[in-house]
Amino acid sequence: MTTDSTGESNGTDGEAERATDSDAADDPGRAVTDDRAGKIVEYLELGAVAVLALLSIIAVFGAYTSAMGAIDTWVAREYESIFRAVFNLVVLGLVAIGLSVLVRRRFES
Repeated sequence: MTTDSTGESNGTDGEAERATDSDAADDPGRAVTDDRAGKIVEYLELGAVAVLALLSIIAVFGAYTSAMGAIDTWVAREYESIFRAVFNLVVLGLVAIGLSVLVRRRFES
């Protein structure tokens, strides 16, 4: 329910809620169908996330091995271990940032 500048409620939100509740009460099968459709959409989204996560893991592995090959090719032998260590630390930092963002979004209230 919303209030105007005088503090009085205008009832517009309550009317919309009552209309939605009465529609669901008129057709109980519709509420079940909507719930099932919502679950199907949720499972499809989770499946899409799983497929995309798998593809991203494959792509990251390929990029990582290519970067290691580039370090072998372009960096002098005595500096390869330093470049690999720095590269691995950068990758680890990016992973930590990504995970922290995801965890904050997931468990944020």
